[in-house]
Amino acid sequence: MIRRGISLLEVMVSAILLVALMTLSLRMFAVTGAQHRAARNRQIATQRACNVMERLAAAPWDALDELSGDDAELQIEVAAVPDEPGARRIAVAVRYNDGKAMPAPPVRLVAWRYRR
Repeated sequence: MIRRGISLLEVMVSAILLVALMTLSLRMFAVTGAQHRAARNRQIATQRACNVMERLAAAPWDALDELSGDDAELQIEVAAVPDEPGARRIAVAVRYNDGKAMPAPPVRLVAWRYRR
């Protein structure tokens, strides 16, 4: 006996598999988009930290102590190095939100500047 056509059961199984694959694909795209946004936000925070560090490196030596500060997103710490009187340790931390409930760990850059 030769069967022609498809049964209702085969159509239902195919539809269930198709819906499952579409659901998984949509979730994968959502997770990928969230990871892309988090990476972009971290890159922006890193660029901001680099810009601040470059500005501090170009600042006059006497003005370094006045640049220490702390706000909601940016924290700058300038400290004298105990063993070397002509050196300053500059730490820049940029806090950012990656869109999740908990804040992301801040981007931190540390540099040492020596008196010429």
